[in-house]
Amino acid sequence: MMYSQSSSFILYDETGVILQNGSCPTSSIEPTRALYESANLQRVSSEKRHFLLIEDSLQATSATHYVDIPTKEVVAKEEMLVSMSVENGIVELENLPIPCQITVDTTLYECNEGVASISFDYPGTHTIRVIAFPYLDCINEVTV
Repeated sequence: MMYSQSSSFILYDETGVILQNGSCPTSSIEPTRALYESANLQRVSSEKRHFLLIEDSLQATSATHYVDIPTKEVVAKEEMLVSMSVENGIVELENLPIPCQITVDTTLYECNEGVASISFDYPGTHTIRVIAFPYLDCINEVTV
């Protein structure tokens, strides 16, 4: 019995965000590339997709990696160095990437400054997530 070797690939957008992971028989790489980069598929998805072969052992996902556009290399996202302090029911965030998004529990806020203050009306435990490409999400649980 003969087994075909498979190759792994990712699809990414024009900014380097990984959209999808996949694999196919090595003999089908070019037809698969043509399918994913075809104009018809681009119109359906509304975002231009680029195809990149990757090492089978590389576990690249949009949560942990991105594609460096100039080099076409898959790069691990770096940790954000966000500073957080809590005092009198107010959470102060500093060293935020610009721009970023901040999620407080389930509410999303856009942030275009390097600092943010979050106040809470009632004591409790809350999850704060800072999202900024190309960094790993910064997730903290705070009790105020």
